[in-house]
Amino acid sequence: FPSLSVLRPRLFNIESKAQFPIMTDNNATSTTTSSVLQSLPAAELICQLLSNYNITHIFGGHGGAIVPLVDAIESHPNLTFVLNRCEVNASQAAMAYAKLHNRLGCCIATSGPGAAHLLSGLVDADQDRVPMICITGLKDVGSVRHADFQDVDQASIFRMAGLAISETVSHISQLIPLLRNALYTAISNNRCVHLAIPVDIQGQLVTVPKLLNFRPENVSRKVLERAGEEEIGGLATAILKERMKSQHMVIFCGWRAAAEGLGNAIEDMAEFLDVPVITSFDGKGVVGEGNGFSFGVAGIYGFVGGGKSQSVLENCDVVIAICLPDMSKALSDKKDMQVRKLIQIETDLMKGDTSRYIARHTFESNDLAVSLPKVLQAMKTEKEVMKLDFQGGLTKPQYGGGYENDEKINSHGCMSKARMNLHPSNHDPKNAVKALDVMDSKKFCYPETFFEIMSRHLDEDSILCADIGDNALYMASGVIAKKGQRTLTSEHMGIMGFGLNSALAASLSSSATPTTNCATATSANGSCGRMRKVLAVAGDGGIQMSLNEIATMKDHGSQNVLVVIVVNKRLGRVNNETWGPGLRADGCNLGSPDYIKLFEAYGYPNGQVLSTSDEIVIEETIRKGWELAESQGVAVVVVQQDPKVFPTMHKITPASGHVAWEHYLKEMNKERNVGFKSSGRISSPSFGQIPGFHFSQDTTSKLDSLQDWIEGFETTQTSSYTWIGESFLSISPAAVFQHQLTEMNPNAPDVFATQEEKDNFDKDFWAVVMKGFSISELNEIIEKGTSNGYPLRFQILILPKDAIFKLHAHPNVEVSIGMQGTLYHYYLTDYTFPKHELERFFPPGSPYPTDETIKDLMDEFETCMVIDDRGDRSRFVEDVYASRGQVGINPAGSVHQSFSSKEGGAMLFVLWSGCHCNIKLSNVKHKLGTELLREV
Repeated sequence: FPSLSVLRPRLFNIESKAQFPIMTDNNATSTTTSSVLQSLPAAELICQLLSNYNITHIFGGHGGAIVPLVDAIESHPNLTFVLNRCEVNASQAAMAYAKLHNRLGCCIATSGPGAAHLLSGLVDADQDRVPMICITGLKDVGSVRHADFQDVDQASIFRMAGLAISETVSHISQLIPLLRNALYTAISNNRCVHLAIPVDIQGQLVTVPKLLNFRPENVSRKVLERAGEEEIGGLATAILKERMKSQHMVIFCGWRAAAEGLGNAIEDMAEFLDVPVITSFDGKGVVGEGNGFSFGVAGIYGFVGGGKSQSVLENCDVVIAICLPDMSKALSDKKDMQVRKLIQIETDLMKGDTSRYIARHTFESNDLAVSLPKVLQAMKTEKEVMKLDFQGGLTKPQYGGGYENDEKINSHGCMSKARMNLHPSNHDPKNAVKALDVMDSKKFCYPETFFEIMSRHLDEDSILCADIGDNALYMASGVIAKKGQRTLTSEHMGIMGFGLNSALAASLSSSATPTTNCATATSANGSCGRMRKVLAVAGDGGIQMSLNEIATMKDHGSQNVLVVIVVNKRLGRVNNETWGPGLRADGCNLGSPDYIKLFEAYGYPNGQVLSTSDEIVIEETIRKGWELAESQGVAVVVVQQDPKVFPTMHKITPASGHVAWEHYLKEMNKERNVGFKSSGRISSPSFGQIPGFHFSQDTTSKLDSLQDWIEGFETTQTSSYTWIGESFLSISPAAVFQHQLTEMNPNAPDVFATQEEKDNFDKDFWAVVMKGFSISELNEIIEKGTSNGYPLRFQILILPKDAIFKLHAHPNVEVSIGMQGTLYHYYLTDYTFPKHELERFFPPGSPYPTDETIKDLMDEFETCMVIDDRGDRSRFVEDVYASRGQVGINPAGSVHQSFSSKEGGAMLFVLWSGCHCNIKLSNVKHKLGTELLREV
């Protein structure tokens, strides 16, 4: 056992506490040099071990089966027993304690109902990957399993619930080995473990052998694992490789990224890669949500939760997961099938982490705060040496699908987020409305406005404690977290009542004596000699699950806690969610006590009630609330919410490209025969005609308004281009078109004014692609972003009137969507060049071809392309190639010459490689129809 003076800053207070044997680094007491330590009661040994693991507070209930253990806790100089009013709350508080401090937590309970009450919090800790140990009492050994009072098989119950270890200590000789194994598993694997110890064994003497090693730093693997230069370089290369291929990368952070203090490193990485950052709910605060890279919270109680994070996830194809315990929302579709690539960065990779989901690269380091900046520097060096250029990004928004960050700085210097969608409570999401248009702002307070204002009153080290329900959605969206804040949630189980229980744990562990020296202040009491602010948020349903713990707060002198209760007189999330046809979610109405009087009865008077959306009143109420919390320890603010208005729980829906591809594969299974007929123009596939685009009247008018601008050009114009890479199915073609158009013409209108119009354009595009190409061509496009070896890209082409291309063959498939005007062409019927003669390969992962490379390739083709005479089997024919809403599709090898009319120009939105295999007219040996061709 290590010396307590090594691990704990405080010494034993011998006068007021019982003296325990001090363990030295040599595993010997200060009074003996024998091969064993002196004997001591099992309960005291347990307390000594828990203290060695830096546990300061043990949460639990009391009862006859744990009297020896509680006596030992109360006698130990470095442990505080927190007597919860119910064991249900104890396990939640212990989990919150462990998650906040990123160290072992502990809860205890007596036998029977006391132990059974702990279950939900223990499972939540295990699933959230929080290290925790639970110790429960049992009847004495001779009475276990046949007593008639409070006797249940606790170990079996907890083991079946999924805990990593759950064992019964049936003999004193089992105690040390089982404790050793449990602590090792909890610390090394970030799991929850349980031991059931009969009451008589707790009091028995145990002799500790000299070689017993309970040093935490030796039990844990952490100090042994630091990333070397090879691992750092490997991660840097892996990230750069995926970033070069993808325009839709996102960094997704979990709670341990916040606990490890990785905010600066993550923000720097996001800025370099030019990609968004989203967090789990309990990771909120790892980065500042006021910067342009933060897109908020995802993964709220089984769903995405936030509108912006939903858009990011729906459209991304590569996820850099940093300390993310559960990656299902990050990587999977609604069927929990992995649809996104994974680069996993962790402090502790556990067995099975890389088998459930396939990772392109994994990286483990227990010193990520040091390792990640080194990774960033390695990426910068490699990017500069290789002269790499990222495609897309937040500052070059070619993402295509909803990555536009429309947040604006408000007058208070905070980022003001776009309000989440709100609905009247008739279960019809189509009736989305602004909150203030539905509710009476003089009778009710709009919660998101409240939480946005609350953001201004929170410090960088404040602790946010969330419950479950509509109140949590409002909090996740409304509070604009500062970097360094911590958020405590019941992430997996979603336990009602967790908000107040976690606030209890946070307030106790942050209530150490304040220091006036900012340089020496610790996380226990804030950064500048003050108590950290603890914000507890709950609905009127959740708060009534744990109201009795207000008394526990009073017992232990909780400080600087502001409890916010959002009252709508119903279980809002259950009542407001859509559960299926014919289901009404009845039985959700509930009554509430007078919370102001209730808190006063517990010793916390002067609570505040908010029943207005007046921002001046809200500001003043919040200010008074924190003043009361500082002066009396705990204060309450009751927010009266209009029950007719509720937030939307955003759920992942696949990008339209993924939906179209899934539908296509289903049709393939039915038809078994999809492809081209061997003609110069593409023929209709077997299960449908090539569809066109359906533009609204508003879109048509806006496109017409661009005609004069088109006519102002004298030569063919091209926009910037967007390589599709391996993220083709995740791209929104409508968003790409609008971005490219705005780059060319800053005065251009928003062609697709509504989300519905954008969605319709995207759906039409995918219908064209899926019905226009063969399965082999689609596989190449989707998997590699190429056709016949050529990388494909989106681009706008503008042809003034009487413009014409050279006669050319297509080395790859090409889609041309008529947006304005009409383009014509002369095409050669029933003839295509063999694809293999036009095929080219660009090394996977290499930079995309430059304009100069493509021009050189086109010049090379022009010197060797020859069309032999085909007699009467083929001829050049004039036809419309693409007009507004109509599509021109060219298979690889097809031959044509396209041109605009003498009366007007045309604008196309194309998917192509930018390369044509130009053909000199002198090399056309074929005769029929060649009189149509024009020299360029």
